[in-house]
Order: sequence, then C-alpha cells, then structure tokens
Amino acid sequence: TIGGRVAFDQVRVLLDSLESSDIVTPSRDVVIRGEEEASNQGVAADVTLDVRQGATVKGRGLDATVSGSLRVQQNPGQPPRATGELMVNGTYKAYGQDLTVTDGRLIYASSPLDNPGISITALRSIDEVEVGVQVSGTAQEPRVELISNSGLNDVATLSYLLFGRPPDRTTVGESDSLSQAALLAALGRTSEQTQNLGQKLGLDQLSFSASSDLGGAAVSLGRYLAPNLYLGYSIGLVSGSELIELRYDLARRWTLRTEVGEESRASVRYRFIQPNTTGADSESDETVQDDNDS
Repeated sequence: TIGGRVAFDQVRVLLDSLESSDIVTPSRDVVIRGEEEASNQGVAADVTLDVRQGATVKGRGLDATVSGSLRVQQNPGQPPRATGELMVNGTYKAYGQDLTVTDGRLIYASSPLDNPGISITALRSIDEVEVGVQVSGTAQEPRVELISNSGLNDVATLSYLLFGRPPDRTTVGESDSLSQAALLAALGRTSEQTQNLGQKLGLDQLSFSASSDLGGAAVSLGRYLAPNLYLGYSIGLVSGSELIELRYDLARRWTLRTEVGEESRASVRYRFIQPNTTGADSESDETVQDDNDS
C-alpha cells in the first residue's frame, strides 16, 4: 500500500486538450494477451494531495486557479477515486463573455479524478444588475443555468449578459442574436432533453457547449451518413463562426478528419489501446499528420 501526503505548488491542466470523442472502448469479446497477469499486479494507495494556489485549470470556458485538499484512494485493479473539495477562483466564459467566478467548487465524493461534481457561480455586473450562469452537475455532464439578482427572465438576462443592456435597448441585429441565444439556452438546459430532441430530428449528435474555436457558446449537430462516415456542423452562438467536420474511419483504428472553418485543417489519427498495471485499458490518440490552412 502506498500512503502519505503530497503538496503541489505548480500544476497546469489544459482541458481543451482532452477529446472524449476520441476515446475507444474495446468490445468485451476482445482479449488482450497478458491482461490477466497485469491486472494482478496493481497496488493499493491512500494518498492526500494538497493543491495550492499555484495550480491552474484552463479550457472549456474555465480559466482559474484551484486550491484545496483531496484524499485519493485506489484498490488493486481499480481506478483511483477522490474525496474532498477544490476551491475555484478566476473566470468562466459563457455566451462570449468572461464572467467572474464568485463561488466555485469542485466536489469529490468518492469520485473519479476526472469527473468531480461542479458548483460554480459566475457573474457579470452592469450598474446594479448582476447576471451570469450557475454551473452544476459533473465535469463530464455539466448543466448551465442563467441567473440574475433582479428576477429577470431568460431573455432579459441574456440581453444584459451579451450586450450589457435590457432587451428594449438592443439593435435589430442584436435582437436576432438574442432570439437565437434564448432558443439555444432552452435547448441546453439538460443534456437529456437535448439528446431526445436530436433523436426526434434524426440526428446522431445535438449538443450545446462552450468552444474556444467558435468564440464561446456553440451548438453542434451531426449525423452518420454511413457507418464509417460522419458529417458535423457547429456554429458559434455569439461570434457566428461556423465549422464543418467530416470524419472518415479508414480502418478499425485509423481516422481521417477534415475541418473547414475560419481555419481549415486535416489530420490522420491512430488510436490504440494498451493495458496498464491496474488492469484498466490505457487509451491514446496519436495525430500522424496534421495540416493547417488558414
């Protein structure tokens, strides 16, 4: 058993570098030679991690420092789980605006290290009006709700959030953007509702999320045109930037991906699975070639 206490002064986590869409889960029928032996070599661990103010988390709208203490426990052959809280201070980007985090926590309750509970309140102040978002749920399935200190409805809250003024003082173009934002905010209230709507529309993907490439909040939709050919379309809610993605599975682990937008790029990727000493599979995604054309 490994035990002890470890303090971190400098930690940097880049969330945008993690692409969950590239994770490959092998079939239960797949047998990896040596996996049984490796799974029996796992160790037990009970370690306390002290995370100090030098730790930073950036990506998926969040640019913040975190601090706190986590107790990380692991049984042989099992992934580690953590208990404790990390305090969050910084900014959260929503609807194209950098909002100040006034109350932020990452909550671990025997949770996987990469999927804590989230409780983040981020606000923008205009005169005496405060508007913003409340982020809850988990890191992998966050829920974003609009909030204000004046009992404003969603349209009014979005107007202050996007343009810094009430709806009756917006221009024609701003009113159109506001209508789109209100619709997408309604669609994005829960991932389950959005998923059900996507299924009704005959889509394989319909999601509402934050994208650094599209300037903040964005809506993405897509469909498999064939078992190995996927076509996706995304548009930035505030910026209006568009992105078209074409993904073709050349072979079981080889994928050709082409993206066309303000910057176009093409890449060939190879995904491979390798067992580790805990008995869980280690999954990696390697870009063999990545050409950009701006």
